[in-house]
Amino acid sequence: MPALFNPEPLDRFHSQPAVVRRLIDLYLEITPECIEKIQASIGDNDAEQVAFHAHSLKGSSSELGAEQMADLGLQLQMAGRNEDWALIRDLAGRLQACMAETRSALNALDIS
Repeated sequence: MPALFNPEPLDRFHSQPAVVRRLIDLYLEITPECIEKIQASIGDNDAEQVAFHAHSLKGSSSELGAEQMADLGLQLQMAGRNEDWALIRDLAGRLQACMAETRSALNALDIS
């Protein structure tokens, strides 16, 4: 299993703490919306949209270093493409807990 959070992607902004804070704030704002869209797509039995929104989740999580969220996004994207509903539901069930842990890790970062 990948690390919950890897700070290396943010290292490129090491001298710009305001930029890092803004990136984290944006991630924490858009990711719950993305998760809601995934959940709604599951409710609509729309595997294509699950894969689409999971791809977005994977990308934004990877860019920030939220490795477990990125991994869940990748797995959901593949499950959506394969219309593997059992796996989709299992992975989607893990999203909220992983997001809560990721949020805690990001908020605990010393950005200065």
